[in-house]
Amino acid sequence: MTELTRRKKHEDRSVFPEEEFRSLIKDESVNPLLEGETILSYCTNFYRASKKWVLYTSLADLSIKEIAEIEQVSISEVKAWKRGARSKIIEKIKALE
Repeated sequence: MTELTRRKKHEDRSVFPEEEFRSLIKDESVNPLLEGETILSYCTNFYRASKKWVLYTSLADLSIKEIAEIEQVSISEVKAWKRGARSKIIEKIKALE
């Protein structure tokens, strides 16, 4: 009986917002413009195409095929952008160690 009483008190004292309420809350803690600027700050000395690949994949979560369609280039060209960006990133990480 005391367990039921405890649970009832807990339910009465606690507020559980509806899931709809949570979807209405807008997260303003991350400004997309600042996020892009932050990412670009790590891309110094990258070729323009490699920067495009980094931004498309990190901010827009696009696939290689989608990037190729947007930029109107071949898939192999976008893969080359990716290889260039990854090699530069690896160089920067090794320089930090």
